[in-house]
Amino acid sequence: MPIFGASASMVRGIKDKPDFIQQPRYTKQIENARDIPIVIYDTEAQRGFWVDGASALLHLVVTQIIRDSLKHKGSLYNDLKFNDSKFKHPAINGGSEAAVDTLREESNMKHIIHREFSSYDTEKLAVHSDDVTNESREPEAPSSNERKEIYELVSFKDMVCHTWSILEQIRDRQIDVATTHSLKSIQIPRGAELEGYEFMGIVEHEHLLTRRVVRFALNGGAWESLPRTMHAITLFGRCFGNIYKPAQNIERHICADWRTVPRGHGFLAIPNILVQEIKRRSCKNGEVEEYSSEIARGIWWTPSGNVFDTCGPSCQHICNRVQEFISSVPRWLSRFGLARKQSGDFATFGGDDDGAILVGKSSNVKVKVQTSGSRELSEEQRNETVSSHPSLAVD
Repeated sequence: MPIFGASASMVRGIKDKPDFIQQPRYTKQIENARDIPIVIYDTEAQRGFWVDGASALLHLVVTQIIRDSLKHKGSLYNDLKFNDSKFKHPAINGGSEAAVDTLREESNMKHIIHREFSSYDTEKLAVHSDDVTNESREPEAPSSNERKEIYELVSFKDMVCHTWSILEQIRDRQIDVATTHSLKSIQIPRGAELEGYEFMGIVEHEHLLTRRVVRFALNGGAWESLPRTMHAITLFGRCFGNIYKPAQNIERHICADWRTVPRGHGFLAIPNILVQEIKRRSCKNGEVEEYSSEIARGIWWTPSGNVFDTCGPSCQHICNRVQEFISSVPRWLSRFGLARKQSGDFATFGGDDDGAILVGKSSNVKVKVQTSGSRELSEEQRNETVSSHPSLAVD
């Protein structure tokens, strides 16, 4: 069956380019990170997790610390000879601000991770005068035992600031590209694609971060436009584990297939509180109306009535567990009757702040999900669907 594509172009004016203000203070950096949306996509498990930037920042830095402590001798992480206490990780039930609290914890900020030799202290040499010849002797250099060595200490706060600067560069570049290109193409895609950077590229301090495009399962088509609209940073990796899972008191009321985000289906898990933040931010920026089902510019969602239903004793799981975000064409096309209007009221969404929704197209996890090309990709073909884009040099 042939696939037809259509495209149109529009010119974005210079006035649309936002101004970026440098905020050097650490606490302000953490606040800014908290407001940045990030998608962590597991290319092996083929599932995504929408997280706030502070959580991703903490995960990146802790991964760096753990890897460095395993690869290199001399790590001072949790070394009580150099630190007053062990590093304080966030509690499992710490809530939506757990990462922010961990990053701001003073004992964590001061926690020494590395100690490296930097240089010697400035030497002060004694010069003796010869009473007979009145000539100066050669200055006496101190012995190696007398030299004062200067060591550079690297704290958790230092690592957070460095990693944040990388995320900030990625974010600024994405916004800059989106707002300064003179021509914008609106195309009907052939399949769901996600653009982003390698998680481990940041962890391993790679100087060049290559932007990649991953083509994923059809369920991804239900949410792929949200990261672009929100300028979310996407980080690819493997074996992230279950970033979100039901609370213990809820888990026993959910079918086994849904106790974690199903693997291999391209679903996106997003906490309710972050969905609400997307809506509030979009309203604040004047991009959507408060009492509408439009949660972000051009993206609509009307929660199904059984989105948070629990499963019964003999449940066959016929409820519509998975939600779908509907993308519309830009509003300026509405004059031609091309804009898709949605009914519904997002204000009626009463999800628990501690819960999460799954976004996709189908709740049937018993069948193999096919790609948008109507065929299942082999492992070799999946690897071939990852392409590279221009690299970003980080400071």
